[in-house]
Amino acid sequence: MAKGNSVAKKAQAQALKASHKQHLMTLRKALIDGTGKDRDVTKDSDVQPFTAYTKNGLDLEIDFMTNLKPTSVSQWAFALVKANMKKLYDDSDFGWCDLDKKDELFDHGGAARFFVVRQRTGEKKPVGFVSFRFTLQGEAVGVIGGAPTLYVMDLQLEGGVQRKGLGSHLVKMLEVVARKQGMMHVMLPVVREDANTKAFCLNSSFLVDDLASILTVTDGASDAAELLLEDNSFIILSKILSPPSDAALSAAGTPEKEGAAALSALAPGVEPQALSFDPTFGAGDAAKDGTPEDTNDEQAVTLMKALEDVGGLPLGLDQAAKTMLLSLLEVFKEQTGRDPTQEDIVGWVAKIKEHGAEGGEEDSEEGESEEDSEDDEDEEDA
Repeated sequence: MAKGNSVAKKAQAQALKASHKQHLMTLRKALIDGTGKDRDVTKDSDVQPFTAYTKNGLDLEIDFMTNLKPTSVSQWAFALVKANMKKLYDDSDFGWCDLDKKDELFDHGGAARFFVVRQRTGEKKPVGFVSFRFTLQGEAVGVIGGAPTLYVMDLQLEGGVQRKGLGSHLVKMLEVVARKQGMMHVMLPVVREDANTKAFCLNSSFLVDDLASILTVTDGASDAAELLLEDNSFIILSKILSPPSDAALSAAGTPEKEGAAALSALAPGVEPQALSFDPTFGAGDAAKDGTPEDTNDEQAVTLMKALEDVGGLPLGLDQAAKTMLLSLLEVFKEQTGRDPTQEDIVGWVAKIKEHGAEGGEEDSEEGESEEDSEDDEDEEDA
């Protein structure tokens, strides 16, 4: 079983790295369009209806911005956040800091995105804004890991437009944007003392997130949950999103349609590389990553059983192992344009058995080395 565990550990590490690469590509697509410019997420046909709000006596428009440069709008936004949040921050362990908030709003390295809500007539005075990022779940506690997420930094409204449905409208708009851009979660940090925001989000189907599902890319550990517990000043509220179906995606402007163009814009002259197929997931030979899909695939079940029978993977596979096998199937289908046959599976099993034998020799050598070391220590003690 040591052989199987060795292969499984290497496969898990390979799958985690492959998944992380895929997540980063999703984030790039959300940030940059096919021409290499900042993507305006409000141009999507499914988002357009949300760019106006004309209910409960309000007549508003919602603009998309990629930065709040030092202007009257930025000064207003900072003043609004401070008026709404300073006391809550000061009452918590976090504490309010003008410089931190200004850095978050204005010097964010180009990562932040904004919805600015304005009156549609007259001077078009701003009355609210949302600050959000396309990032990974781990950003909540400063670790690299987790799934693609639309992370809401601020949702701030002037008193005169509160309690008129505008907040719910903006949250729905964010959810549509997140789904269209391939995000798997909408998350937001909430100061523990902010009872109103907690009640609003929980009524909007958000749940308290302990971040236990986040695995860091460096070591596969889940230290995000521990970090969150150490910081008692805020909680994370999260909503898991279902990925959009093909029918729900618009014909243009989606990450799925523009992935190659976005990659080309980010790295001119670099062509997308074909995935090399390897049933050991890179534990034997160098491999590229694949994309996991539906865990109910019957072929995945057949393959898992075959691999368990030869000791290629341990019994009682967890979700991570299933995801690895599904990655293998998807890579094979992408390269061959067909489903694997029984003969293919037999070949995979043979290669895994071959690598397992090699891994076993390495494990054996390591074990002997450890035993020799222990014997030497015993002699020295004697």
